[in-house]
Amino acid sequence: MYQINAKILQILIDSVLAGLAFFLALFLLIDGSVSQVYLAHFEPRVWPVIGFNLVAFSVFGIYRRIWGFHFLRDYALLGGAAVAGVTGVTAYNVLFQILPLHNVMALYVVLVFVFTACIRFVLCRVID
Repeated sequence: MYQINAKILQILIDSVLAGLAFFLALFLLIDGSVSQVYLAHFEPRVWPVIGFNLVAFSVFGIYRRIWGFHFLRDYALLGGAAVAGVTGVTAYNVLFQILPLHNVMALYVVLVFVFTACIRFVLCRVID
């Protein structure tokens, strides 16, 4: 029971971090001005970004262990999952003819990797 609840919590935290990373990437690239144009770019893209990110994390085996990031291989998998998630989002944007935001996606990869790696590192140290 503990593992199921911990995995659900892990998925929820990853969802929030993915949304936060996308929000921050878009916010930083438009010079910090929150306007209707900004919200128009953010709202239709945030859900596919979170969805592709979670699917990529699952496919790359990020959810096999709970919070366990002890080896360099784990961080390499996390980086690969972040890149795969962005690739999926970019393909989704092109397929449905939504204006792809390449600069946002490049910054998003870095932010989602850093946010996820840092939170897992800290939680791993707190739990152990």
